[in-house]
Amino acid sequence: MKLLAPSTPRSTRFLPILPALLLLGLAGCAASTEPSVEALQTDESAEVSSAATSESDCQDGWEENTEDPFAYRDGGVPGDSFSCEFARGYAELGLNTPKTDPDFHLLYGDIVTPEMEAEYRQWMDILVESLGGYDRWVHAVYEEGSTDDENRKVLDGLAELGYFERDTPSIEEVFDRRGCLTGFFTEAGNYSMCNQPEHWTDSAREFHRNMMGELYFSYEILHEFAHEYHHHVQKAHSFGKMEVSNGPGDPIPPDGFAPTWYIEGSAGISPSWIIRDNFDDLALTKRLGVTYGEISDTDLGTLLEPDCDRDSVEYFQSMEPGPSGQRITFAQEFYEGQQEAYLGYVEPSPARGCMNLYLMHRISPRTYFVSLLEDNWELGWHGSFLKHTGVTMDEFYAEFEAEMMSISTNSPDSFPEWTSGLPETSFVETVDYWSISSGPLNEG
Repeated sequence: MKLLAPSTPRSTRFLPILPALLLLGLAGCAASTEPSVEALQTDESAEVSSAATSESDCQDGWEENTEDPFAYRDGGVPGDSFSCEFARGYAELGLNTPKTDPDFHLLYGDIVTPEMEAEYRQWMDILVESLGGYDRWVHAVYEEGSTDDENRKVLDGLAELGYFERDTPSIEEVFDRRGCLTGFFTEAGNYSMCNQPEHWTDSAREFHRNMMGELYFSYEILHEFAHEYHHHVQKAHSFGKMEVSNGPGDPIPPDGFAPTWYIEGSAGISPSWIIRDNFDDLALTKRLGVTYGEISDTDLGTLLEPDCDRDSVEYFQSMEPGPSGQRITFAQEFYEGQQEAYLGYVEPSPARGCMNLYLMHRISPRTYFVSLLEDNWELGWHGSFLKHTGVTMDEFYAEFEAEMMSISTNSPDSFPEWTSGLPETSFVETVDYWSISSGPLNEG
């Protein structure tokens, strides 16, 4: 099966005809923006930091190696190599600490019926239980082309946060700034925001609605919500190293933000797993009158039970090696736009989903989801990866490529165990996101 690299992150998340792991591997966010730490790009350090830091705790600043912008990949850049005033203040406010009652702003226009709102809120409660509740999350849903009066809760809620840049708050401005995941910062704080026209009436989603059908699209909405909220969780543990994101056009992040293949891959696996665990208890499921047993062998089932299937392996094995002679390289650490800008070429990423699944089984789901992020500040991403895998990133790429090339696609029954998909145990039980303890105040 031939799968082309997406021109935008949005396009490939909505193709149920493709193997689920290919979807997870190529999944970007649901708009033209990538996971952003705009909320960290602020000079509000006086509000964030409540205590001065000593020179023994923090350096004046990290000096980029201008001769080798990728020097940070050599072992990782520890957090104490940075000016950590922001990170310490961030931790003192508990913004990297999961809570049962987080500061959420769920803002819905009139297009969202009470029934729909109840389903969305139930799903957010499940995400808090599964991933932890992290403050400063804003979710705005409204109808494209609707009036201000039809979106009074959205406008009033955003105005209270200081969101608007124009003189008069309007749903037109909200729509003009739509995107997920985005962010904004104000005197009240810095926020992650999922700013979305309502899915069932959004003109940009008409193709996906028609292609998927009502059932699949209904759960794709929940999958998308979880994917973007997972990015908010990831961001909470990056502590704004150099205060940049890992999106196209940003400076090369000095080891403070996880690589693209992990950012998108892990945020693709978790929604499937969490929906699977809670499928029969969802208000949405009860409204639609289905059960997990009835959908497990359908396209929707493949979304919720991702695996590394024969098509994925065959496509990987058919790929031409890149300039380095390998099919997988550190190019996967960047989004497509960054690859072209930084490296001068684009490396296809159809194996991203399989690579994440392989890593998760190799080191355990809890290590994959929690420990890698937990040590990200102290050791840098590359240092944390080496600690928890025993290999460098480049060694892992070579290992994974050798593993994929060794699989005999003529004998599906002989596929390695890791290709079969998710553990049978629940996400909450297996991962334990609530155990995470990251950042400069981490005593662990």
